[in-house]
Amino acid sequence: MGSDTDEATGKPRRAPPRNAQKQVLVWTLAGGLLLAVGIYLFASETSVAELRTRTQDMVSGRVASRVVKSMESVKVAATGAVSGGTDLARAEAVYRRNVKRREAAYGPRLDGQYLGKGAVFQYFQPIYPCVAEERVGSWKDGGKWLCDVSSLGPRSVVYSIGSYELVDFEEALYDLTSSEIHVFDHTLNSEQQARMKANQKFHYHAIGLGGAEKEGRLLPLMTIMETLKHDFVDVLKIDCEGCEFSVFPAIFQAFAGRDPPFGQIQLEVHEYHGDVWDNVRDLLTLIESRGYRMFHIDMNWECKECMEVAFIHESVVRSDKVAST
Repeated sequence: MGSDTDEATGKPRRAPPRNAQKQVLVWTLAGGLLLAVGIYLFASETSVAELRTRTQDMVSGRVASRVVKSMESVKVAATGAVSGGTDLARAEAVYRRNVKRREAAYGPRLDGQYLGKGAVFQYFQPIYPCVAEERVGSWKDGGKWLCDVSSLGPRSVVYSIGSYELVDFEEALYDLTSSEIHVFDHTLNSEQQARMKANQKFHYHAIGLGGAEKEGRLLPLMTIMETLKHDFVDVLKIDCEGCEFSVFPAIFQAFAGRDPPFGQIQLEVHEYHGDVWDNVRDLLTLIESRGYRMFHIDMNWECKECMEVAFIHESVVRSDKVAST
């Protein structure tokens, strides 16, 4: 064993401080780590810049993974909202909660000031999800938003009430789906009717949509369907310059006691008929009360007093007739 005294001075040797011992250990480990890193860099011919890039890529990869997972969770939630199960029930619950809030706030005055007629449309928002909305036809006036166009095909039936010879929506929908499309318009002159009849993408009928009873060339919707032997219409488009306020009560009365036989409704609402605030509210809430859910609204490009509204019936959503991805 070594002596505990210093041979030069004859004094007792002093043990090095513990902190000094720790520092020696730390520096030894650090040196070993640096040596290992140097050997790795030399062996793999990897530069410091490349090492930094790899580190950044790893971090970016983790961030991207988190974003993907987040988007997937959003997609799953939206998908479930149109594919049944508890997510569909949650979407319905959120829809009903929003309707209550809308109804509580509804009115032509805000802080005592009259809002004007056009403000009525601001109360109605698309508060029901469709994960596969698609614009069919012109991006300007005339085009319509449908939910899951891919669910339509040659066996699908489409009614278009009111055309004014503007049929880019109908033609585009036929090109996409080959559906059986019927266009109804009794306001066209003989030359316009001839052109419509010559169009091979739809069937033209020189009649219009009426209320509960036949009035000249205006027929109830049930009568039209019975004549054409249709028991279900996949898409019902109505643009009849204000007739919507009288025909919809008659339509729903004709199909009282059962789900209306229309999958989607594309409706142009006009605010210039009668008491705007009451009429618009009564019409849209009537449609909602029969199981239809508003999934899109679109202000009309050419008519500031008009609003395009898209509905889908809850029975169509439950039956998975629309896309779930």
